[in-house]
Amino acid sequence: MYNGLQSEYRQQVSAPFRGVSSLDLQVNYTLSRFVSNAGSDQNRTNAAWDYRNPTAFMGPTQQDRTDQFKFGATFEFAHHGPRLSLIGGFATPQPSDLRLPTQGSVGEIFRSDLTGDGTTGDFLNSAATGIGHPGTFMRGASPGGLNAYLTNFNNTVAGTLTPAGQALVTAGLFTQNELVRLGAVVPTVQPPPIQNAGNGYYKDVDTILSWPFKYRERVTISPSVAFFNIFNFENFWALSGLTAAGGAINGTVAGISAGSSTVRIGRGSGVFAVGAPIQNPPCGGFARARGRLPRLWRGASTPSAM
Repeated sequence: MYNGLQSEYRQQVSAPFRGVSSLDLQVNYTLSRFVSNAGSDQNRTNAAWDYRNPTAFMGPTQQDRTDQFKFGATFEFAHHGPRLSLIGGFATPQPSDLRLPTQGSVGEIFRSDLTGDGTTGDFLNSAATGIGHPGTFMRGASPGGLNAYLTNFNNTVAGTLTPAGQALVTAGLFTQNELVRLGAVVPTVQPPPIQNAGNGYYKDVDTILSWPFKYRERVTISPSVAFFNIFNFENFWALSGLTAAGGAINGTVAGISAGSSTVRIGRGSGVFAVGAPIQNPPCGGFARARGRLPRLWRGASTPSAM
């Protein structure tokens, strides 16, 4: 379900300042919420987060961005000169799910099925209420508060029995101590590193410089050159998982780190790579790449847009 408050401002100005004959400006701002109870893609069928109570597990998904700001401007230079167009987009960070890591073993329902419905890798916040919510990280739990959030989980939930394990004890097939020795209990989640990273803002500014030439009445030739991500902003996919590995929510350090390079958006094929950099930094990570102007056009044939 998507809810949004959208606003738009448009302005056309004749001769706004010296050397420019006209200016077309468009600014858009959207305040929105995108929530789901079955995955993060509304265009495809996804399995429900919980088989027994699917409609209750509602929360923000990776397509949820609270604030989105976009702008476009076209400058027409005087005396039939060139035309400069800019388009930019900025958006607040996406959320990520805080879910128990799984080992892929047959007895996973005794480790990470906190609600007893048969699904594994449940949301951490489903342990207390029986109803979990996606998108907790960057919404209910901030990067600065993640350590306290995971510590509270480890102190109150880790080491206890799941509903499947409790059913074995109730049936007299195992004792609680036996299940503990077998490791058939809720695992401990590794706390995050010092100065752990959060999900980043989306930012991109593209530009096109063209020079229209009018030939007779009906023909206009307009050679142009386009530069994508002209300020070489760095963009990253949302962190995911609690595996303590590089790119995981509890395994990535803010700043220059090897883990951050695993979620950094790259150029890919060079076409329609949204948020891709002009030039990757030599060390990967969050360090700012400093490409020189002659290299701006390489790696892309069209400007990217959000």
